[in-house]
Amino acid sequence: FLKKQRKYDVYGIDQTLKVKGPNLFQCNILAKSKLKEILLDNKFDVIFHCAGGRSSDKTELYKSNVASTKALLGLIFDLKLTKIRIVIPGSAAEYGRIKNIAKVKETYHAIPLSEYGKSKLKQVQLALSYVNEGLDVSIGRIFNILGENTPEALVAGSMAKQINAIKKNQNGRLYFNDLKSKRDFLDISDVCSALLAIALKGKRGEVYNICSEEATAIETLLKEFIAAAKIKTYPTIEKKKSCFKSFDVIGSNNKLRRETGWRRIVSLRNGIKNTLKSYS
Repeated sequence: FLKKQRKYDVYGIDQTLKVKGPNLFQCNILAKSKLKEILLDNKFDVIFHCAGGRSSDKTELYKSNVASTKALLGLIFDLKLTKIRIVIPGSAAEYGRIKNIAKVKETYHAIPLSEYGKSKLKQVQLALSYVNEGLDVSIGRIFNILGENTPEALVAGSMAKQINAIKKNQNGRLYFNDLKSKRDFLDISDVCSALLAIALKGKRGEVYNICSEEATAIETLLKEFIAAAKIKTYPTIEKKKSCFKSFDVIGSNNKLRRETGWRRIVSLRNGIKNTLKSYS
């Protein structure tokens, strides 16, 4: 996304580095000496800390989301690189079960119920604690992603993968969790533009919801995917067991729009088309 803007020098750190390039570094973020070398050799203006993710293994979950954040921010603090703007992607899973609120705001008292949500909230709390130590940290609390290269671990990616497999084979079944539950979906390009807006115009120490403000039931999303793929309806099996708890969470993006001027560009239907295209 940033490279397409053609006005930023973009660097990346990855522990596997499947794609090589002049501004890409192979580094485990927990490897302090290598990370220190990268930070000192390059004058970064902004760091988007996107390391981490989901896992059914609790130890790995906290290692990837919390320990990595502590390693990065701790080193930036030790090196006194206080001019770097740091944006931490949070998650709507931090909120837990929302009661009697149509659109949740950033001020809502988060009580996550899933281990993933707990790890992300701990990550955010850790990151914000460094604001008091002089670091310039902001949080972009991301809701549900769809669009180009959406991972199959996410519901939109799973839909695209299964539907395209059926489209090729002309038979099969679809498997999903919680078809009646509702989500707030946003195309990845709009998520990226929101993170950039936070980096450029967001306030230090603040949390911003990155969401569409639209409630979409999983079964409705599935129907839209099927229509976009132009296939007939196939049997859908609702799986009852999942290692992740799932709740209806619809966000308010008023703060993000008001303070940064961010606006959503990609509609849900176009986001669905972008997701399908990645798996075709």
